[in-house]
Amino acid sequence: MNLWQALEANAEGADRRVFLAGSLGGGATRAELLAMARRLIAAFRHWGVTAGDRVAVLASASKELVACQWALAGLGAIQVPINTSWRGLLLADLLRDTEPRLIVASVDQAEKLDDPHVHAGWRAPLLMIGEAVAAPTAARYAWQEALSFAPQEAAPVASHAPLVILFTSGTTGRSKGVVLSHRWGIDYSLRANAALGIEPGDRHYGFLPLFHIAGQYAHVVGAALAGASVALCEPFRASSFWQEVETHGCTAAVLMSSMVAAVRASYPATGSPLRKLHLIPLPPDFVALGKKFACHISTNYGSTEASIPLMNRSPTDARSCGTLCEGYEARIVDEWDQALPDGTAGELVLRPAQPWTVMSEYWGRPEATSAAWRNGWLHTGDIFVRRADQHFEFVDRAKDAIRRKGENISTFELEMLACLHPEVEEAAAVGIDTDAQDQEVALFYVSKSPSPLAPSRLVEHLEAVAPRFMVPRYLCAMASLPRTDTGKVQKAQLRGVGPASLWDRREQ
Repeated sequence: MNLWQALEANAEGADRRVFLAGSLGGGATRAELLAMARRLIAAFRHWGVTAGDRVAVLASASKELVACQWALAGLGAIQVPINTSWRGLLLADLLRDTEPRLIVASVDQAEKLDDPHVHAGWRAPLLMIGEAVAAPTAARYAWQEALSFAPQEAAPVASHAPLVILFTSGTTGRSKGVVLSHRWGIDYSLRANAALGIEPGDRHYGFLPLFHIAGQYAHVVGAALAGASVALCEPFRASSFWQEVETHGCTAAVLMSSMVAAVRASYPATGSPLRKLHLIPLPPDFVALGKKFACHISTNYGSTEASIPLMNRSPTDARSCGTLCEGYEARIVDEWDQALPDGTAGELVLRPAQPWTVMSEYWGRPEATSAAWRNGWLHTGDIFVRRADQHFEFVDRAKDAIRRKGENISTFELEMLACLHPEVEEAAAVGIDTDAQDQEVALFYVSKSPSPLAPSRLVEHLEAVAPRFMVPRYLCAMASLPRTDTGKVQKAQLRGVGPASLWDRREQ
């Protein structure tokens, strides 16, 4: 079964029930979305998009975007969702890397495609979501034209066929495109439902953007497959969280633990309809939170490459990410991939029981794919301990990437953007753990002149060229970066620098 078939099979009886609620959902039913998607399938075919073609999608959340994503699945085209914070060189690199046959963009995002770097990287015809184009051309298609086509049925797409290329943070290089199949799309969405306990009649609080793995698949596709619904409320605002939950009747939500402090104090005295709260990771006081919010608390460990291999539906301690899910084998290994005994920290490696349920490859990067699948096991790059009770505890990240407010940040890309400043000689970015079980970005840099570049000026530069989530909180000008005898930057030493000794953007 492919993803389109799964969506169709679960649309029966859904003609009159609102599926996409929230300020961005438009009150669409699943039947309406599938009907719109069939017209888009016809339009894409008319414009020359066929199975296996890549289609880049740079758009803000809307019912039109959801229908477009479903149409691409039905056509057998490979969707390339783009983080709406990306622009300039990063956006150009992604388009050059994937060579899309078509670009779909919402009106608020399309201007990024006019950047000279993007134009020099890759050009493709553009479909503007929602825009009325007076005179469509071969390079610019009108949304109303797309919806004017007679509906067509989906293509016979195999379950192992590529569904999407999701770009995730690189470890020592640029972000890599993770190729994921139709079978993965169904399996991941069902696992996300199981982790949170989503059932028919539930309504998901969908604050994550639809270019995000959880926003598109855990929230929207997962709700569709479960006979539930979703309220699109992007972006997350702590000040309006409980009001949106109440207004839209949300019964389930996924939050990062760093968000909990912001919503705890504003919990309404009259309670809320929220009954299921999935926290990643678990905060130490999760039991008290469950009682305060009158919610069942759950958690899991997952990644773009590995799907959701660990799940904890009824946690008893905050250290556990859960036990191994059905359908996986797991080992904790040393640097030579030798299995380690329980209680010993090592890298978590996985092997699925069913094919095509985890990543297929890194797009266009066979060496990176081989490294990830070394010795027949998928290497997560994360350090765990497996306890005697078979629960897994997260220890640290082996990858040289930063996790900040739900976003993976490639240190390589941030350092590259910092060095575009004419006064920066070199830079090194690291993540600094915070009390909120999240990370903040710290950037250490060396100026080209004896007079160091002021941190505020470097921040101004990064705010102009980098996604907002990538702009560092902490900065430090250095005479030189610490290096090993072989010339590698000693990032472990930089991570040990206390925030109190760094320039803090929030205190300026």
